[in-house]
Amino acid sequence: MSHITKTGFSILRTDLDAAEQACRDLGGLELRRDQHTYKWFGTFMNDSESGRRYAQQVSPEKWGRCAHAIRLTGNPDAYEIGLVENSDGNYDLVFDSWGPGAALVQKCGDDLYRLKQAITACICEREMVREDYRSYRTVDATGNVVIEFEK
Repeated sequence: MSHITKTGFSILRTDLDAAEQACRDLGGLELRRDQHTYKWFGTFMNDSESGRRYAQQVSPEKWGRCAHAIRLTGNPDAYEIGLVENSDGNYDLVFDSWGPGAALVQKCGDDLYRLKQAITACICEREMVREDYRSYRTVDATGNVVIEFEK
């Protein structure tokens, strides 16, 4: 079975450093630059709505190919997240949540929301530092990152 999903989140080419930092911030994740394949089930089984939607955008024969990948450290059997170049020249996050992909969902949340939040936090902090703000990060009771800025 395969449950490929393209999240509704793109990483700009210029934000790879933020993605790398977000992986470190979350712990247990590693951005593998220039890794041109990502682990997934390997065969499109036409068994998930998200996979059928993605198949309309990208031919399943091209699945598993990427510009960069994110992997779980310490879990060599887990599937990986592909940073797949899109038509804008930026990167879509694509992953398979079935079987060994469940470890990605456990670490990064449904639709990778924790990873997306961590990347966004890194980008915000970088931009605010350019404007001479200091940032203070905390995590609230529900696990969400809260960033406060001070000039």
